[in-house]
Amino acid sequence: MAQNYPVKPIRVVVPNPAGGIDAYARIFQPKFAEIIGQQMLLENRPGASGAIGAENIARAAPDGYSLLFATSAVLVTSPLLNKSLPYDPVKDFAPISNLLEPVDVIAVNAALPFKTVKELIDFARANPGKLTFGSSGVGSVPHFDGELFKGAAGIDMLHVPYKGIAQIIPELVSGRIDVSFPGMGSIGPHLASGKARVLAVLGATRFARLPDVPSITDTLPGFRPAPLWFGMFAPAATPRPIVQRLHGAFVAALNAPEVRAQYETGGFRVIGSTPEELGARMKSDLELTAGLVKAVGLKPE
Repeated sequence: MAQNYPVKPIRVVVPNPAGGIDAYARIFQPKFAEIIGQQMLLENRPGASGAIGAENIARAAPDGYSLLFATSAVLVTSPLLNKSLPYDPVKDFAPISNLLEPVDVIAVNAALPFKTVKELIDFARANPGKLTFGSSGVGSVPHFDGELFKGAAGIDMLHVPYKGIAQIIPELVSGRIDVSFPGMGSIGPHLASGKARVLAVLGATRFARLPDVPSITDTLPGFRPAPLWFGMFAPAATPRPIVQRLHGAFVAALNAPEVRAQYETGGFRVIGSTPEELGARMKSDLELTAGLVKAVGLKPE
């Protein structure tokens, strides 16, 4: 089977509504199809915070023709916030690759009197509880990033939850909140207005498209943001040679210059990790997120 694979189109389930993260899969879809020699068919199966689509692949035949394109929210956060998910994020899937990671940043209202992470921390320490940080909801990645930053910096900021990421940026540029932890793709278009300022990239390294913006680890060594990535998975018992074939095709597609350029322009890092690296990342992220869920007092429902 592995020698002849693939002999028919490959179905990729996206556990989110159409017009969401499937847009990121459509960027590499044509190149992947060209490399693998078969069509890649995207199928949106939204519902239950991604559980419906994820279960569909967890129960699919492990033959390499049914895959899951999902974010860490589905396979890391949801399992810790739901008591009765119909799948195990580690046991029921074969990792193929962590494909992409959004470049998240620390952004502040430009009217505030600090221009570096150190100045932000110094101000917050001198004015405990005065600064506010906005998130897209309790238990969201921007919320967890804010809590991690508070803990690492030894500061106190007031959390202001909103109903979605689209609400945060207008609140930040208007000055109704002071700090946020958005993706570069969200805040980027607003930087030219001069009403918002990016202090650092939430990652261990700088981002090539923001060469003058430091990494947060320059100020807080070892800082690790909340998990947020886009990965590809197969059902658990998928033969190893098929997983390797898929991995090679996805990585080659992502690294095609025209594909990589689209992602980097949109504020994404192209990762293309090995199956083993993604498996280890998932276990590590589950441990980190479990601690965050406990620390902010969230209860599985």
